[in-house]
Amino acid sequence: MNKLFSILDNDIAELEKAADILEYSYDKCICVDLMDGLNQDTLESFEALTSRFARLSDMLIDHGISRLSKIKIARSKITAVYNAEYNSEKRISGSDTPRL
Repeated sequence: MNKLFSILDNDIAELEKAADILEYSYDKCICVDLMDGLNQDTLESFEALTSRFARLSDMLIDHGISRLSKIKIARSKITAVYNAEYNSEKRISGSDTPRL
């Protein structure tokens, strides 16, 4: 489980970095006056913005869903172990209350 949390920490760091880069592109594009027309540099800035947005959304979806499913699996395993121990204790002691 600690390995999973370490992976999550790395994923969050990558997402934060990607978000910072996206914010840089956004700040650059928000200042553009579209009424003046678009030159090659401005078009390149907008292309970078859309590309970075797509990358961040892909990361959120791919990493997020993948990691959440792994957390769900790990949680299920922990629950199964707890239930097995509880049922074992219950049979041994004849009690319905788990020992903590």
